[in-house]
Amino acid sequence: MLYLDSALRLTHGSPFTLAGMLTRLRPSNEFFTAVAPAADGAGPLIGQVSYRGGEKCARLTYLLPLNELSSPALPALLEALAWQAGEWGAFHLLAEVDERSPAFEGLRAAGFSTYARQRVWRLDAPLSALPAPNHWRAAASVDEQAVRNLHAQVMPPLVQAAEPLHLRLSHGLVFYQKDELTAYVETVSGPAGIFVRPLIHPDVEETPALLASLVARLRPEPNRPVYAAVRSYEAWLEPLFEDLGASVGPRQALLVRHLANAARVMQALPRLGVLEKRVEPGAPIARSMQVNGEKPSAASYKSQEP
Repeated sequence: MLYLDSALRLTHGSPFTLAGMLTRLRPSNEFFTAVAPAADGAGPLIGQVSYRGGEKCARLTYLLPLNELSSPALPALLEALAWQAGEWGAFHLLAEVDERSPAFEGLRAAGFSTYARQRVWRLDAPLSALPAPNHWRAAASVDEQAVRNLHAQVMPPLVQAAEPLHLRLSHGLVFYQKDELTAYVETVSGPAGIFVRPLIHPDVEETPALLASLVARLRPEPNRPVYAAVRSYEAWLEPLFEDLGASVGPRQALLVRHLANAARVMQALPRLGVLEKRVEPGAPIARSMQVNGEKPSAASYKSQEP
């Protein structure tokens, strides 16, 4: 199996374990599995896409089996998954993949493009080498505008276009320096680990101590480590995690397929009510979001619920 969502994989493990299956029972989560049947000597190929209600991005979860990722059926399978993401209301479809993976070129051929790179660092035990006051605190609604400002300052425009900000402050931690927000992390927790994406302004003072206090607050354990995804635009943080004794995984390419032109969709929304009034009762109403490409035919894939 090729995992394409690091946070889900590292916090809940395999989707076929009990913990992985329980995530699919949350009412706010959507999962769709598509199967490209065996054809022309190639075996069947399976892929899954997930979506959290209210967000603008859906995510590819996995592809399997590994020995079929070069199958000519991969583009049709990805098209089916992209169409479903658009049906849910997602503007973008994201995937994280090792550039050496045989699926990398297949994803690019299916309309995905690279918008950043990252490496995931793993910390297994609490740190005591760098004691420091813990200035991190839980994020609150009063921090929302400050977090948005930090996001706009640190993230490159290309990343902001691929991953529009969707705040979950109830899962966030903030750090203020001289009454100005200079660091924010959002956590994803599960039975297998804790996953964070640090967003830290380069002007932060005593960054090693700040990271040490963050890890100490999260309290990693040998069977539930802390994972930190360090993006290419924050590569200056990598030597600091190395000094903390963290181990690192392979470099991943962050891929996006844009499913809709957000500006055009927002312009069309005021007219949607007028269009709906012209539809006869009982007739299906077309989506206001136009997905790139045509919807795959029913013969090109089969769908099943996991």
